Amino acid sequence: EDGIRKELVRHLANALNVGLIFTTTTKTKQPPIALLETKLLALAKVMDGYRRSFEYIQDYLKIHGLKILQEELTRIINYNVEKECNAFLRNKVQDWQSRYQSQTVPIPTFPPLQGDASKSNNFIGRLAHEILQCTDPKRTIYIELKATWYEKRAPHKEILNGCFFSKVREAIGPAGLVGLDRLYSYMFAAELKQNLEKMQKNLANDNMWLEALNSLSVELESKQCPGTNSANRLKFYANFHNRWLKVWPTLLEWLLQLGHKQILRQQLSFELNRSSKCNSKNLESALETFNR
Repeated sequence: EDGIRKELVRHLANALNVGLIFTTTTKTKQPPIALLETKLLALAKVMDGYRRSFEYIQDYLKIHGLKILQEELTRIINYNVEKECNAFLRNKVQDWQSRYQSQTVPIPTFPPLQGDASKSNNFIGRLAHEILQCTDPKRTIYIELKATWYEKRAPHKEILNGCFFSKVREAIGPAGLVGLDRLYSYMFAAELKQNLEKMQKNLANDNMWLEALNSLSVELESKQCPGTNSANRLKFYANFHNRWLKVWPTLLEWLLQLGHKQILRQQLSFELNRSSKCNSKNLESALETFNR
């Protein structure tokens, strides 16, 4: 069984590493989202092939083939997510410290790709950054009612919808969705900390920020502050809006980056919830009962 696991881990790790390489060339002329979906569909076929093979041979070898496949795929993904999240940690998790690495059945590591714009360590980082690029809020608009991203420019073509995350699940499994969610949460925490530090620095060093906030606080707390029925409230708030014209674009960029990742995490959570209700009704019902 150890020999089967070792060979399986080598094949799965190689398939994930090779299948999730995103390089756009002038010859293909494919938009990034089309290339991403093509890669995910191809990887899903490879994973389905391994699943069918193990389902076929498990009775002959008297092993739990599908259980072994699921355990090793989950271990590979969690190990790579851990390596990718090291970029956001002060104390890095080394190979000998990782609970996902094993001396008996080691997970192979691959060097980072040369010229990779995302500067990711492995396939899970490349996939996470590729999804972020395809749904960049500077070029796309997210419609919550339809859970769909559209181009900002006319004719506002549909770029990505909720069905996309089911393709991600088919390619890297539920463990991959959980890994992406974990990686996005690390990115979110790092950006939030960085933005708060920048804001504190601006409040401490930039008089424009400090004076505008102080005057706004004083006037809001004063009795002369215009209420909801006052006719002067438009002039009152327009005055502070004009003072902060240089600040709004910076704040908008920070909020877009944070909200972007939260929307992606929401979609990943929805796909996990939906697939669990379809594929494991009893476990999902038991979990829902415990949560109540």
